[in-house]
Amino acid sequence: LAEVAGDPAQACNRAAQAAEKRHGIPSGLLQAIGRIESGRGGAEEAKATAWPWTISAEGRGRYFPTRAQAMEEVTALLQRGVSSIDVGCMQVNLLFHGEAFRSLADAFAPEANADYAARFLKSLYADTGDWHEAVGRYHSATPKRKRAYAEKVMSAWMPAPRATPALPAGLGEISPADYRAVMVAQYLARRAARFALD
Repeated sequence: LAEVAGDPAQACNRAAQAAEKRHGIPSGLLQAIGRIESGRGGAEEAKATAWPWTISAEGRGRYFPTRAQAMEEVTALLQRGVSSIDVGCMQVNLLFHGEAFRSLADAFAPEANADYAARFLKSLYADTGDWHEAVGRYHSATPKRKRAYAEKVMSAWMPAPRATPALPAGLGEISPADYRAVMVAQYLARRAARFALD
């Protein structure tokens, strides 16, 4: 089974960055989700690196040095009857999204994993019209869980020096910097409103 070309520690970021451009996801947002979902090697989530050979099942996440080892563990879990297993860079759940991949190897391929995650996130954005809400729903539909998750992702995304969002179609002459400023202002307003309600 062929591994990814180059450094596996950069494979998720490369795949997420390409998927962001391909599907019109704000620059750096999918990468931030990857850091939250499968990040390792950084004390701060904004500095963690998404790892492609990551699985999460039965309440715990595990990192493996190779795709083959991660696949062996998933196969063993499936044989034991565990069906809810998150895999790969973006921790796509096999129970709910397994049909998106041709095989288990494909589910672990950074490009396929990130591309499906981008398409799923974009569909959530199409439903909500709000990236913050779409990010929360990527994790859960439960209000408390999705809110906490969105806060983590936004905290990992906003400090990134190259996190200037790609402009969605139809915004006319607004600059990327102005669009980012609007996104930050909306995020801070939602956060202030949430704390006022708690």
